Amino acid sequence: DVVLTTSSVLTAFSDYPAKCEPKMWTKDEYLEYLKGYCAHFGLYEHIYVGSPVKSATRKRKEDGTWVWVVDVDHKAGGRKCWELQALFVATGTNDVP
Repeated sequence: DVVLTTSSVLTAFSDYPAKCEPKMWTKDEYLEYLKGYCAHFGLYEHIYVGSPVKSATRKRKEDGTWVWVVDVDHKAGGRKCWELQALFVATGTNDVP
């Protein structure tokens, strides 16, 4: 079984503290923590899994700020393109929810 290499103290987000004594989480415990985080902050509607990313490029807007332009083949059908302030790349043990 996969065990995280950082303790729950360092892995938990400051706006959603762990509800356990400091420990090294298993992948299942960390997944439950992340599910709780997503439910608590209403993030599920903003997360897309199993949708191939066709491109992700940085673009400077007219006001001087930078955004990510992400083009995705949406799993539910159709293609979507977003301008985002941040991009999360899930690899390794984080690539499968």
